[in-house]
Amino acid sequence: MSNSETIELACLGRPFQLGMLYDCRRDLLIPGITLWDAEMLQKNINVRPQPNTDFKIIATDSSEDKASALNVSASLEASFLCGLVSVKGSAEYLNNKKSSKHHSRVTLQYYTTSRFEQLTMEHLGAGNLKHCNVFQEGSATHVVTALLYGAQAFFIFDREVSSNESHQKIQGDLQASIKKIPLISVEGQASLKMNEMEQEKIDKFSCTFHGDFALENNPVSYVDAIKVYSELPKMLGEHGENAVPMTVWLYPLKKLDSAAAQLVREISVSLIRRAQRIMNELHNCDIQCKDLMRDNIAIQFPEITAKISNCKDFCSEYKIVFQKHLCRVLPSIMGGGKEGQELAAALNDKESSPSHGALVRETIQAFLDFKEANKGRTNIEFCIASIPDELSTASSIHVYERGRLINQPISLTELPVFPSSCRIGVYLDHRGILSFCVSDTMTLIHRVQTTFTQPLYPGFGVYFGSTLKICHLTI
Repeated sequence: MSNSETIELACLGRPFQLGMLYDCRRDLLIPGITLWDAEMLQKNINVRPQPNTDFKIIATDSSEDKASALNVSASLEASFLCGLVSVKGSAEYLNNKKSSKHHSRVTLQYYTTSRFEQLTMEHLGAGNLKHCNVFQEGSATHVVTALLYGAQAFFIFDREVSSNESHQKIQGDLQASIKKIPLISVEGQASLKMNEMEQEKIDKFSCTFHGDFALENNPVSYVDAIKVYSELPKMLGEHGENAVPMTVWLYPLKKLDSAAAQLVREISVSLIRRAQRIMNELHNCDIQCKDLMRDNIAIQFPEITAKISNCKDFCSEYKIVFQKHLCRVLPSIMGGGKEGQELAAALNDKESSPSHGALVRETIQAFLDFKEANKGRTNIEFCIASIPDELSTASSIHVYERGRLINQPISLTELPVFPSSCRIGVYLDHRGILSFCVSDTMTLIHRVQTTFTQPLYPGFGVYFGSTLKICHLTI
């Protein structure tokens, strides 16, 4: 915050206009209420051209780099994290995150400005305010006194990386191809000459567009992106009439009237970064769960897919609960109702919780590391898991081959145990009948008949009080 306490904010697609009121405690734009009549507001507005055009290559997908690209302040980023701010147009780039760790991503940002508008002392001077009752209402803390107009666009290029490809090499190839787009747009598409190998590379790129321009069709490929990028300057209009608010300057109402509400304190940047890390960890858990659900083993074992899906749903629910808590605490802190220590305590609880995204992700990563270390071993061809069986409340054993159930649960036959017996005799006759008897009295306990055309697997017995359970394996 500057010495004059004027705040500079990114508009993020929100419909700011000169003279509008704003509540910095909730990062909320208040339409329909102004300090001036409409006619007076339109008079004496200072307007000057401010043309500027630039582009930038963004090679990472981190929240910090996205916020930096859109010039989002730490306090505004906190409001975005907890859902207080809804973004539109190019600012939707903040919501676009990779859906798989097997994707390589590079983003091309196009940025242009056209004009700067501001109020003058004819508006802000003493005695020029017409609706002073706004100060007593306490619904706003600032008024919009200046706007920078322009537009920007983000072309997000994704490329899936297979297990036998180098992620680093694919990332380098993708970045090199994206850097050519601004040059091609200047020299013309005639300069776009590629051999068969280069064409094969760009055919694997997908493109997602977020911008402040009205397009007939959004680009979905590399070639589409080149065409749209070259046409962006014309879309702004000959005199910049299609430009949108990019940056807003807010003047505190407290400077105009001491009775007005005010922003008491800002949230510590370190606390905002901690909250952001928690949200990022939860998103990473979501990505890992999605990748696991696409794995061949998970596809072959529906029970495993269900387990992973439950973990994914749990992370999503945890994220919503965390966002709601931030949404309650942040406005109260900035309005002076609560201290920053309350947010710090809440973050401490989240970070130490077993449900914390980092801990969940570490558990998932440990499994993935084990899987990666053993993927080359040909002698590991089975999977053992504890899976709930809705049809049976007891424990059971299932045999799978390549993910398919090849036997029903093993049955346990309950047999009475004679108190006097300490040894059990096992007898086999020529007809293939296997008999279990009390050895001292020859009392028959159980009889099993088999053809002996298949291997005979041994059973096992366990004493439970007065009951002996014999397991007869049939495979």
